[in-house]
This record gives sequence, structure tokens and C-alpha cells, in this order.
Amino acid sequence: MTEFAPKTKRGLYGAWQSFTVALGLLAGAGLAAILATTLSEEALNDWGWRVPFLVALPLGLVALWLRLKLEETPNFGRVQEREPEPAAAGEVAKAIALGIGRLMG
Repeated sequence: MTEFAPKTKRGLYGAWQSFTVALGLLAGAGLAAILATTLSEEALNDWGWRVPFLVALPLGLVALWLRLKLEETPNFGRVQEREPEPAAAGEVAKAIALGIGRLMG
């Protein structure tokens, strides 16, 4: 989203992606709360737990359709044209150790 945005609006365009992720999490939690309060425990255990999956299925299909129809960004095309340079073994080991250290820290 930010690669197609005007240079002066990249932050705003990029923020929409984070906002929509949070909105999706809120909608999922809201649907779970609605189901938990409106259905009996027996109904929720029998069939109610399937409702969020049934709602997510068409949304996932729409997202897949959109992703398949979108063109790659111009910056991605430029990256693909360059030949990757092989990294030295020491640099790779250092990056792995740094990643492990950050996760453990």
C-alpha cells in the first residue's frame, strides 16, 4: 500500500493496514462475545463454534481473489531483476545468533 501511495501520504496509507488488522481482531472478538452471550453452552459446543469459520470463509476467498488480481508493486519488480549476492557464512551465522538472542531476550 505504501509503495503505491504518494510520497507525502505513505505514513497514512501504511497506517490503514495496521488499522484494518486491529479492526479484524476486534470484529472476531466481538463475534465470539456475541455468540457466547446469545447461545447456550450446549448450542455453542454443538454448532456455534463453527459460525466464525463460516463467516471467515467467504472473506478469505474475497481476499484471495483480490490478491491474485493485484499487480506486483514497481519496487518488487526491480528487486527481482537484480542478481542476489551470496552472503558470507560468518554474516549468516551472526544474523542467526542475533535473531536467537533477541528472541530469547
